[in-house]
Amino acid sequence: MNDSEKYVVIPDLHGQSEALKNVYKRYKNRVNYISLGDFIDRGPNSREVISCLVDIGAIALMGNHEWVLMAALLSRDDESKEVWRHKKWLPPRRLFRYENNLLQSYGIDSIKPDECAEAFISQAKEIGHLAFLHSLKTFYETEQFVAIHAGLDADIPWDIQRANLLLCEARVSEGNYDDEPDQLFDKKWERATQPTARPATEKIVVSGHAHNRTYVDGSKRRRVKLASRLEKGLPLFVWESWTQEIIAIDF
Repeated sequence: MNDSEKYVVIPDLHGQSEALKNVYKRYKNRVNYISLGDFIDRGPNSREVISCLVDIGAIALMGNHEWVLMAALLSRDDESKEVWRHKKWLPPRRLFRYENNLLQSYGIDSIKPDECAEAFISQAKEIGHLAFLHSLKTFYETEQFVAIHAGLDADIPWDIQRANLLLCEARVSEGNYDDEPDQLFDKKWERATQPTARPATEKIVVSGHAHNRTYVDGSKRRRVKLASRLEKGLPLFVWESWTQEIIAIDF
């Protein structure tokens, strides 16, 4: 297999740039990198994570955290922007915030949502991060596998889900974030631990979003779920497409 056909799939990094650097130290430029999204928030270095993803030429997908951020920043509808920005991204109660250490990593210390949004847009645009975030896709597909943040609905054929996700991407490109896709947000797929009776596709489905356990679903390995508990000091689990193995990366 040529190096151009090798992929390393990386789950939720949540601002842990050292974990990403250690992945690159292992594989260098011999593989293609796919980030499953949720690479921002929580950890201390979201800005550096984005810079590293850009530097290594990663194929970066959108997770629910990136969706909420971009909806808060770029929703064209003012009413929708108000909801995303003030009630989901940066509400008064920290417990219910999506934003967590992202702004700090950019040196933004305001607590007012509108000021924070404008400061982030200005800085991210200047260093190319806003364009990178705006380029995020909802999934990546090869002949072998589908990579997507939270997973697929086993009851809906992949062809239908793919078409709906592409329509979703078209709406997002126009600033419409009103209909967030389950494939980025849904919790029931994150918590599922049993093989699906009717998989949406015969391809391998590789997803992140999980914070409980990493596993490979069944002997045919058609579902790979990569958990991420980096904040607990646990390894980063990545998936190699050419071996179909899950590899633990310490950091």
